[in-house]
Amino acid sequence: MFGLAPAVSAEVIQISAAGLVRHCPCDFDPADGALVSQGVLQPQDAGARYFAPVVFPASGVNVCEVAMVYRDVNDADTMTASLNRKSFAVGGDAFVPPVAMATLKSGPGVVDTVRRAAKTKIKRAKINTSKYFYFLEVEVPTINLEILGFQIVTGKTC
Repeated sequence: MFGLAPAVSAEVIQISAAGLVRHCPCDFDPADGALVSQGVLQPQDAGARYFAPVVFPASGVNVCEVAMVYRDVNDADTMTASLNRKSFAVGGDAFVPPVAMATLKSGPGVVDTVRRAAKTKIKRAKINTSKYFYFLEVEVPTINLEILGFQIVTGKTC
């Protein structure tokens, strides 16, 4: 049809919080004390850090949006999540720091319902699976912050 713009194709990658894994350094016991209740990750220890791999199906697409779906019943503390890109080169340095492509924070106030924090300004948004690994990192300072999951929107254009 003439005069109509083509539809923009976007894909949503969903990562359930039930798949997040805790990694230390830990203040006390390195065992993961988190519960998963009906798909909601409920940390049982303060200062927990969780990680999940992000598997993009192909190179060449752009990350258009990263969102965290969560529940926050704590006005005093903020949960932080980031989508990270880790470079690698055979024969290179393994400990080159990853780059945060997007960083999200839980919102202020006590709202005992599901909330969503999203970022559309993404650093180094174009995916390249031949040079980088991608992962989520979540810092949860208290037990009153719970995670349902993440949504990552990708597309040829944003």
